Amino acid sequence: MRCLVEVRARNLIIWSSAFIVAFLLSLILFLVRSDRTDRYVLFFPSEITREWIGEAREVYHTRDMEESVIALLKELALGPIGLRLEPTVPKGTGVRSVILREKTVFIDFTAHIAVNQPASRLTFAEMLAGIKKSVLYNFPSLEEVVIYIEGSSTEQYVEA
Repeated sequence: MRCLVEVRARNLIIWSSAFIVAFLLSLILFLVRSDRTDRYVLFFPSEITREWIGEAREVYHTRDMEESVIALLKELALGPIGLRLEPTVPKGTGVRSVILREKTVFIDFTAHIAVNQPASRLTFAEMLAGIKKSVLYNFPSLEEVVIYIEGSSTEQYVEA
């Protein structure tokens, strides 16, 4: 009888240990997996009211904030999914670089953003405001967004 109790106790320890190891391994794999996503809200102008309407998107998770901003901007360049929304930036707009310094993000777009206006009635200044709105909403730790085009300030484009 005593031998049977010892065998059961040993089996219980073995199975419990195996369960704990499997649980810990699953937890570690969950925490380091690369297919996690982040939810961003992108803002697009309404075709009717011209108000900024938020549209949620799932984007693959990145550990670096600069890469996260790039992912958000690429999604913004894809345009809206919803009906009655206009694009904020022209399709095909490229991001040359994103640099984060303290609470300011510097974004440098390709010239495509200035040359090819989006298929909407947005002015260039409204387009820049929409980009800033999307970035600042999704990254509340940022306080300022500075936008460049091919390394030049956007002031010359806004005045023109």
